[in-house]
Amino acid sequence: TAKTLIGDFDRYFAGLDRAWSELRGFEMGLSLSGLEATAHPEWMLRLLQLVRRHDALFPSLVLYTNGSGLAKDARLIDALVQTSFTGVELSRAHFDEKLNHLVMRFDRDEPIREARTFRETVARILEARLPLELVCIANAQGVSNLKGVEGYVDEARELSVKRVV
Repeated sequence: TAKTLIGDFDRYFAGLDRAWSELRGFEMGLSLSGLEATAHPEWMLRLLQLVRRHDALFPSLVLYTNGSGLAKDARLIDALVQTSFTGVELSRAHFDEKLNHLVMRFDRDEPIREARTFRETVARILEARLPLELVCIANAQGVSNLKGVEGYVDEARELSVKRVV
């Protein structure tokens, strides 16, 4: 995660600021994925603040997440809205908690592990009017056949999610 890989946040963000300043005038998309960017809210909030400072660079902003930080810190959803994110891709292998855990393996104390918390997080994202897609990777432990895909899509619809990938 960011906290364990980046020892000096001030130096990291200063370098990123300089790099993005050099790129002024070159629009590009920004996709935050890997190492769960939301796991360390303070790091994520600083990143989003910097993205806002360089907003002309990023007409397209997408967060791919397991939702762990979004479930624990309401400031993150607000910051995504303030930063004008064009998409949130929320990963969930299965709506059944036990089957989901076979694939995603959250720590026991991670709130998003629970189906109730996942549903509440989806509702908060939608209430914030952030474009949301649920992401399901078909696999033997979770969704593994057409019936499973149909069930996943039905569950997504019950949550008012309109897009599943």
